[in-house]
Amino acid sequence: MVNQNEKISVLPCMLWRLCAQERDLTLSSYRRCVISDIQDLLNSCCRSDDMKGAIKKSVLNYGIDSCVGLINSRESTGYVLESVRQALIDFEPRLVPGSVEVKPVKFDEPDSLREVLLEISAKLKMPDGYEFVNLKARVELETGKYQVQKGMS
Repeated sequence: MVNQNEKISVLPCMLWRLCAQERDLTLSSYRRCVISDIQDLLNSCCRSDDMKGAIKKSVLNYGIDSCVGLINSRESTGYVLESVRQALIDFEPRLVPGSVEVKPVKFDEPDSLREVLLEISAKLKMPDGYEFVNLKARVELETGKYQVQKGMS
């Protein structure tokens, strides 16, 4: 059994390396950092219309396509799902790209026309191998704001 408070030498991202007061990180802190970084990624808008070729997948285009003003429908949900999946593949290197899946939650009966609920699952790279993670995300289509939290494992 893995000790959740065990210190690991992996630092989750460049920003953490620059700002961290403490260099050691526990496994549970690592997971929280990944979730926080995914939420930050999803709340960043990219400039994909301006970018071409390899630049489109570079850090110059960090973020996802805007979903502000969409209404919850099959088409808009598909657009949001693909935008989230592609952003995770392009900009979250701690997730195994081929394992990233994004699915709608309660697609047939949306809670409202102004939000989309998503389930994100992927393999997370860990110091000793991989761990499967499930996350829940909610996007408010009026504002484009994403909230990400740990889902059921």
